[in-house]
Amino acid sequence: MKYVYNPSGTTDSQGNFSITLNLGSAVGQNQYDTGVSYHYYDVVPIYFYSNGTQIGARETLINSCIST
Repeated sequence: MKYVYNPSGTTDSQGNFSITLNLGSAVGQNQYDTGVSYHYYDVVPIYFYSNGTQIGARETLINSCIST
């Protein structure tokens, strides 16, 4: 499943920016068995674009929940 979120922001004089993303609750598409409980998580790749061109920065977030 792919979602596109298009927030915008402005860089400061050093090129830094801050944009808030609200991912909501984890779906738990992946799981890891710790031996005591299951850890369900999602891997969320995030790409950055400037004027329609992907720029070098790339982040991956782990959105997770734990179930016993």
